[in-house]
Amino acid sequence: MRRALIAMLIACSATFVGVAPTHAAGALDVAGYLTHFIGANPPDGPNFTIDTDREGHWVFDAHVAKDGVPVATAPTVHAEGETGSPAGTFDVTLTSEGLTTGAYELVGTVTVTASDGSGDYTGPLHSILDSGKSPTITVDVDAPDGTVSLSRPYFRRNSSGEYDPVSVTSTGTGTDYRYFSVVDAAGTEVNFRPIYSYTAGTWSDLYNGRDSDGLLLPVGSYTLRIVDGARNVGPSVSFKVQQLVLRTYTRTVSATASRISSSVGRCSTLRAPSSHGWSGSLGYYANTRCRSTATSATTVLTRHRASLPSAASYVDVRIDASGGASRGYGTSTGALVYEPASATADPAAVVRLSRTVGSHAGVRVAASKVVRSASGKKWVYWDAGTASFNHYDVKSFTLTVRYKVWV
Repeated sequence: MRRALIAMLIACSATFVGVAPTHAAGALDVAGYLTHFIGANPPDGPNFTIDTDREGHWVFDAHVAKDGVPVATAPTVHAEGETGSPAGTFDVTLTSEGLTTGAYELVGTVTVTASDGSGDYTGPLHSILDSGKSPTITVDVDAPDGTVSLSRPYFRRNSSGEYDPVSVTSTGTGTDYRYFSVVDAAGTEVNFRPIYSYTAGTWSDLYNGRDSDGLLLPVGSYTLRIVDGARNVGPSVSFKVQQLVLRTYTRTVSATASRISSSVGRCSTLRAPSSHGWSGSLGYYANTRCRSTATSATTVLTRHRASLPSAASYVDVRIDASGGASRGYGTSTGALVYEPASATADPAAVVRLSRTVGSHAGVRVAASKVVRSASGKKWVYWDAGTASFNHYDVKSFTLTVRYKVWV
């Protein structure tokens, strides 16, 4: 579109290059203009366009000058190829090598070997706006300064399967346009766009976590970089696109370490360690002091809890117990009770612990039925005990929790 506009302006004004001149034999009219600022980083593609009035094979040689004096630190330019469309045009790539920020002239010549066989045509390069001057090229190798931040460092799919946008805020000096460039972990640019809002040293916009084609970014690590019109890279900030992953947490705690309270009837005894002598174990011995079978008199019960890892959500919970009938009481059994998430609800599960010494599997219950919040953490509570002349030893409990985290 830019070339078409230039062509239209040229066609309408004799002060611009492009009105078909009358040439001497072998003469060539050559006009050039910069299509992008020249920055510190290698350009993504050609950034200088040359228009001639001949089609064919072209050869371009040039050097960079400052106020008419060649810049010794800048390399000379040599390129060649076939003219393209529109007829007689071609593009070349200029870099900032050996140059500092500023305006320069590009001094050069073009030779076209005409495709119609009429011979070689040569002419000096001049500005598209002034046939008596060399084209001006603008070099900007100064990176944008300041900072950049995001309102949150991640994207996660919401209930609609989309990403909620994040706020992008960049601060710095100057008033020039700023852009942000998003690159993946391999350094490949996946999005590039201007930051539209500017107020008193602050540029701000929203980013929706999509690539240049409008597709949601895949899971991974990314960097959002602030760049200027010359694609110089300034401050940057990292973010992630996360997904929910199912994990399993297993933790074994001794009976004494996990205990938070005890309730022992007047006829019973709670002993540590138990009759088996296991470290950290508890012995629940009913009716060691009297023979009453009243619940309040015979029951011996302990309350336990364990904290859970942080999670986006919890799926289910299982509690296993390690223990068995006390020595000399081979037929005794015990009980394991999952406390409910709500203190006023019925138990979430009750598991009978058999007389066999070993591991006793609990049942798996939905986490929503047993997980509680307290002191800024998530917890599971359970009870263990026995009654009515049973003597039972518990060594430890094993908590198995399935949960989901964002990674």
